[in-house]
Amino acid sequence: MSDVLVDIRQLTAGFRSQGRTLGIVRGVDLTIERGEVLGIIGESGSGKTVTGLALLRLLPENAEVQAERMVFDGQDLLTLDDDGFGALRGARLAMIFQDPVASFNPAKRIGWHLHTIFTRADEAKARSVATPWRERARAILHDVGITRAEETIDLFPHQLSGGMLQRVLIALILALEPDLIVADEPTTNLDKLVERQVLRLFRDLQRRLSAAIVFITHDMATAASLCDRIAVMYAGQIVEIGRTRDVFEAPSHPYTQGLVRTSLALARGEGGRLAEIAGELPNPSQLPPGCLFEPRCDKAFGRCRVERPEPFPGRHGRAVRCFLAEMEQEPS
Repeated sequence: MSDVLVDIRQLTAGFRSQGRTLGIVRGVDLTIERGEVLGIIGESGSGKTVTGLALLRLLPENAEVQAERMVFDGQDLLTLDDDGFGALRGARLAMIFQDPVASFNPAKRIGWHLHTIFTRADEAKARSVATPWRERARAILHDVGITRAEETIDLFPHQLSGGMLQRVLIALILALEPDLIVADEPTTNLDKLVERQVLRLFRDLQRRLSAAIVFITHDMATAASLCDRIAVMYAGQIVEIGRTRDVFEAPSHPYTQGLVRTSLALARGEGGRLAEIAGELPNPSQLPPGCLFEPRCDKAFGRCRVERPEPFPGRHGRAVRCFLAEMEQEPS
């Protein structure tokens, strides 16, 4: 059996508006191995969330998504109709959203959600479980640190805090037992104490299920502590990807270098003006003719202004979309 669970080639995604399509994701290549945690990092607007939603077919109707290849566990996702993909998403693929409230039916109690997931998981795995669903619900809520599980089962989502809802959502994922989980900035709206607790739950979730997790975040420290590999996105492209330690200790792309420099300054609490990356993300409708990062890059040269770099492969699966990376490995 191959270690590769997901294989994506040349994924593009955009949105139709006023008679044209505005591109957001441009030619993304990704492989996700079984049981790994792949972090996708970058500024807001870089295409992280759209990439995750495109993978799970959760983008709105005005979206246009194309890919040369999109394979999950040997199955060609591009050939599945909506019903076939929906069955897969409800059993082997799962999403954890930034706002947990959006993941619940506000008119249904927590117990209804758990019972629904238990039923779906049991049907998908063709198994019969003698333990009553309510007993299973109490046990799985205890597993995610909810001590008043019996009471929680009978509550509505609006009666729980954001942190508690995120715990319940993780309990639902545990009950579903998927092979791939896409988590879209799931700790952004939580205070630091609850955030640390939820991140511990994610580590436990990954260990217990041996599931692959795509963890989307703008928090470099969180990515460094949780992820096995890091993909850095900028303006809809992956500009650098590699093992977490390699990316953080020796960032190659100038954009990654800027992110790491800022993250280290924040972590150390350095005084004075915080280091920043000058400029802002390009307007998707007015992209520069060359490298998309060139207008903000203090290392750009002539070629960068007229030609777009392709990912340059390095050791241990590392790839960098930058002419400098290619030049550094050229023989003298």
